[in-house]
Amino acid sequence: HLGMLQLFKSGRAESYILLLIIGVLAWIPAFNQSSFIEVPAKLMPGYSLLVYLLLPFKYISVLLGLIAAIGGAFVVNGLNETFEMRSKANQLPALMYLLFLAVFPDDHRLNPALLGNLFLMGSWWFIFATYRADKCMNEIFFGALFLSIGSLFYLPLIFQFPGLLISLSVLRSFNWKEWSVGLIGFLLPFVYLFSFYYLTDQLQEKVHTIFIDRFFDWFWEFKFTHSSVLFIVFTSILFIFSLFIHLGLMNTGKVKAQKYLTTVFFSLILSCLIAAFTQYWSSSATMMLSLPLSFMFANFFNQLASRFVGELLLWLTCAVIVIVKLQLIG
Repeated sequence: HLGMLQLFKSGRAESYILLLIIGVLAWIPAFNQSSFIEVPAKLMPGYSLLVYLLLPFKYISVLLGLIAAIGGAFVVNGLNETFEMRSKANQLPALMYLLFLAVFPDDHRLNPALLGNLFLMGSWWFIFATYRADKCMNEIFFGALFLSIGSLFYLPLIFQFPGLLISLSVLRSFNWKEWSVGLIGFLLPFVYLFSFYYLTDQLQEKVHTIFIDRFFDWFWEFKFTHSSVLFIVFTSILFIFSLFIHLGLMNTGKVKAQKYLTTVFFSLILSCLIAAFTQYWSSSATMMLSLPLSFMFANFFNQLASRFVGELLLWLTCAVIVIVKLQLIG
């Protein structure tokens, strides 16, 4: 008989089904809420377009948020398997990612941070593929382009661009042409965006409204409750242990896995900076941490020698998440 931890470590088909069930159960309360938070002045153009197209439909953004979350979990799993970051037959990173997203029901719409995560995953996929590749100009260009397009939905994602350059320096020797291609790929969507604003006589207004005046209002306020403090304390303790495990794995095992985990670590640092320099500590900012933390927490559970301790900690994590959700929706 396999426990939940062993099931996800085994990579059996049942773990995929359980991921779907967890996602659906976590998203059910969100269908009782409105589709979008209507703050058009704060929205980036990509997300503004989604608001315009989908706002008349009451449940569509929540349904798309569920699809994006489950799809993102499978992409996380794909990253883990394709680049052999630890174990090929291991669904723990996908589980950790979905559990993080399950916590805050207010963010279960197709919100900017959730979309930003998807584009960040795409960027990682292209950049990871450059390791030991002879010709990788296309991968670098598209990696930067995905990051830039993602920032048109979620502006703070632009702070992940230094992480892309750090990733290139970790995975490859310095090549100014490759870095230049990355810079072009990152700037290209903004060139088109600003050109459109200029031609429609909106440049000054949009630059001040979106990029200057309201920049730090991007994140929705997160109200602390007793249960959310419990979640933060519990996950902080897990994070401390996971950090030591992660730092150790960055210096052991296959070289390419070490390099990939190093890029995940730097992405986590940048995600923490995004969260720290916002006006509010928000659940959206926390959502940005979910991608790098999913790999770190998965490595922690993978390295536990005691099966009993691992199962206990995983069930405790799930219990804390359920308590937080019940209080937030109550």
